[in-house]
Amino acid sequence: VHSYVTSTEEQYKQRFGEEVMVVVAKEDIKELEALDETNLEELPIPKTYAQAQKATSITEFRGGLALGPIKKGEQITASRVATL
Repeated sequence: VHSYVTSTEEQYKQRFGEEVMVVVAKEDIKELEALDETNLEELPIPKTYAQAQKATSITEFRGGLALGPIKKGEQITASRVATL
């Protein structure tokens, strides 16, 4: 079982790339809503699916404002946030 899991993980990494941390909306966020730990979370995803201008830590956007509505689970990028 262990060798099967290890083999499957390696195939997954080769196909989709290593995992990277991204910041996503923990809940639906309204336009001009302040961003912090209550509505953001950090999740590992395959590098293939990471957006350009991705954030890797909530601290990058803490205190910023959403420039438009952001759906739950959506990756947060610099172009979606006004930093103060």
